[in-house]
Amino acid sequence: MLTAAHVVASAMSVRVRFEADRPGERVLEAEVRFEHPPTDVAVLAVPLDEVPVVRFGRVGERDAVLRCSAMGFPAFKMRDGEDGRPYRDAEHVHGTCAVLSNRREGTLDLSVPPPDGSWDGMSGAAVFSGGRIVGIVAAHHHADGAGRLAVSRADRWAERLSDGERCAFERELSTSLAHLPDVLPPSRLGQIEAGYQVLLRDIAPPDLYGRDEELRELVDFCAGPDTYRWIQGRPWSGKTALVSWFALHPPRGVVPVSFFITSRLAGQADSTAYTEALVHQLAAIVGREPSPHASPVVRETERRALLAEAAERVAEDGATLLLVVDGLDEDRSARDGATGPSIASLLPERPPPNLRVLVASRPNPGLPLDVGPGHPLHHCPPSELGSTHYAEHLEHKARYELNKVLAGGEHLEKDIVGLIAAARGSLRPEDLRELTGRELYAVRHRVDGVFGRILRRRGRSARPDEERGFLFAHETLFIAATEMLGPDLLPYLDRIHAWSAGYRERGWPPETPPYVLHGYPRMVAALGDLERATRLATDPRRQDRIREETGSDSAALAEIDSVAAAVERAAPDDPGLLAALAAAGVLLAHRNSALPPNLPPVLARLGQLRRAEGLAWSVYDPLERGQALAGVAQVLAERGDERAVGLAREADRLVRDRSGGWRAMADVAAAREITKIVAVVLAGLGRTAEALDAADQVGNWNGHAAEALGRVSLAVRPYDPQLAAEVADRARRALTELITDDWDSDRAGQIRAFGAVASAFVPLDPAQAARFFDRIESLAEDERAAHLPVTTAYAAAELRTARPRSALHIGRLAAARAAARLAQLGDALSPKAELRTGIVTALADLGLIAEATELAGAWQRVDGNSWRSLVCRARDHAATGDWGTAERVAALIDEPKEAAETWAALAERALLGPDR
Repeated sequence: MLTAAHVVASAMSVRVRFEADRPGERVLEAEVRFEHPPTDVAVLAVPLDEVPVVRFGRVGERDAVLRCSAMGFPAFKMRDGEDGRPYRDAEHVHGTCAVLSNRREGTLDLSVPPPDGSWDGMSGAAVFSGGRIVGIVAAHHHADGAGRLAVSRADRWAERLSDGERCAFERELSTSLAHLPDVLPPSRLGQIEAGYQVLLRDIAPPDLYGRDEELRELVDFCAGPDTYRWIQGRPWSGKTALVSWFALHPPRGVVPVSFFITSRLAGQADSTAYTEALVHQLAAIVGREPSPHASPVVRETERRALLAEAAERVAEDGATLLLVVDGLDEDRSARDGATGPSIASLLPERPPPNLRVLVASRPNPGLPLDVGPGHPLHHCPPSELGSTHYAEHLEHKARYELNKVLAGGEHLEKDIVGLIAAARGSLRPEDLRELTGRELYAVRHRVDGVFGRILRRRGRSARPDEERGFLFAHETLFIAATEMLGPDLLPYLDRIHAWSAGYRERGWPPETPPYVLHGYPRMVAALGDLERATRLATDPRRQDRIREETGSDSAALAEIDSVAAAVERAAPDDPGLLAALAAAGVLLAHRNSALPPNLPPVLARLGQLRRAEGLAWSVYDPLERGQALAGVAQVLAERGDERAVGLAREADRLVRDRSGGWRAMADVAAAREITKIVAVVLAGLGRTAEALDAADQVGNWNGHAAEALGRVSLAVRPYDPQLAAEVADRARRALTELITDDWDSDRAGQIRAFGAVASAFVPLDPAQAARFFDRIESLAEDERAAHLPVTTAYAAAELRTARPRSALHIGRLAAARAAARLAQLGDALSPKAELRTGIVTALADLGLIAEATELAGAWQRVDGNSWRSLVCRARDHAATGDWGTAERVAALIDEPKEAAETWAALAERALLGPDR
């Protein structure tokens, strides 16, 4: 038992109470087995039955916020019992640590809600993070305030112990203090939806000058007990620069989602845009696709649910979710005839414990009237942000340049200002060249020169190679430009309409500018031109271009929903526009029904990750979508890409939501395979609790849970050998249920389970692994397996790496049994495609090409030319390396989905070969 050394110092005897003052209370004598006053750590021995070993972790020295918990019996929990006797109740503490605090002292600074009384009695409580002990409560420094506790760090103990003390300490703890795994949650920038991450990079300055103190305060805010922080400052004080830089460079343990309100971009300044932006970002964290068709009410409900779920997901990693909203004063939700709720009113009134909300605005106007009196914003004192000399210099120069251009600048400069003001979106130099009719070098010379001070680059696409467009550098410049131009803005608007119409008439070619494809429709919708917006959203050729660019139909479907919502608000009695939008949405959603689930993972292996993810989300059938998402997650996990976590979670959700509602046993088997992949992906990326939960969901029928646990053990071994051993032992126990003489069960599934668990034991206990491999050989060679050639083939595949000679022998046995079975049953066996392709592929992987080719030819002679037969034949020829014939046969398949699935299978075989 671990405690603080000062708690037991000089004690004549020590007693430990379990279940204190509760039924079942036990009081045991304890022996102090180790104590070390410099680190304030002690270990007690108590006579208890065997208990699980507790794991320890380290806290990396990085700018980070860490969530922790502890339980103790502090003095402020003193109570009077019904019998009048006093007692102390337990206090379960949840708090955060700003990791770089107290570095010299070597403690963690645990920030917790301040109590009304004393912390006396809390010393010695173990502090956990991510399921591991990171230290023990050592002291409460009164100067730090009531809400701070000092934690003696487990990762600093070893450096203060002598070699002998360290050996004794580790012996008592049954663990090693060397190479402790880092409990800091992984960086979650990979979970920020790609387009919003690009947007953040465009908004945030490359460097932040003179704001070190403000950045430290923001880190403390994320680690502290306050849920809201409101930064106020006058225009050009640097509010956006500060909060965008912090959102783009968050400390470890903080996951940001953000919305930057600006009327410089059409559709970026109201509560509808806020909800849509948050839904996409939160969905990326949770690991699911936003609802494809959602009314405003449904979208609002979805945003609230996703915010709670995202906070819960982030908390599982011991992290803090940070919601950043900049520009509350620029919210146009209830202006210009709009009737929507304000963005401020949608900010959470009762945030989850690990959610922090950071808002920024000018001092005026005040909060909108729809923000209730109980909202946290009414009770959050604003922090005034003063201007830096650098920001004041930028403001002066930009205002001077704008006045100079509009009051008497040259014609090209005035055109550039007018076009960007009319567009309400970012325009590239190439776009301005087409709109002005001037040379590209002349345009670039203006926007990149001194005139460029009134502009800044900003984009919308997630493609890093795409040139960013230009917007006004500040909201005040955009307002000033539109007011100064007045009616002279209309000719620029007409020029943009004609420019877009030209690309529509050409069928939206590949060179269509990003603004025309995406920004222009938002601009016409913002202007209330709903007929034009509907024509754009329902244009099939434009939908094809968007899919070609983004990899899926998600963006086109989202636009249809957005325009439909605008029509319902502005013209609810016009059924024509709504009917056209509804029909377009249905046709678009159903065109993905022929998309095979094995195609997205193949594209991911080819390096087309963005397209692979988009197509995986677009697969129409929920079960097949789960297969596609799990397959892409597997590829990403092999690369260490955190995006795999979200995809795996969504695949798992799809399986669990349909549990019990599958159409056939084949669906049950597919769902089980998805869950196995999910378990391995999550395990490989450190989500061990979720991985083990997924493995438990598989069920151990025919060894499926044992197989999943064996594969999870292998996945966690590189970073947690102790846990790998524990999981392998669980898999071993699950295997004992399979050792039976019942040959009516699925022996092929059991062989896979024995192979997975054997592989897990190879680095742990080679003798145990050998016994499992022996079992596979005995199952394969048993005469009762003669009518199960696929079982024999799977056994050969499982032995291929560990026992290659045995694998060859059993492979030849599988070929002989399959030939005999085919001679006996003839074409009665041919419909079982999984048997045929499994056996032929296993033989080819062992190098038994002649046997595989002969068996494939025998099947071909009896099974005709149905499309199912053609699928099998194409895969057989690919397995044996006869690519020319495989391609010719695949070309004969006339079922669209089966043809696509076959070509994807051939591509996967070509990429991975026997190691698929």
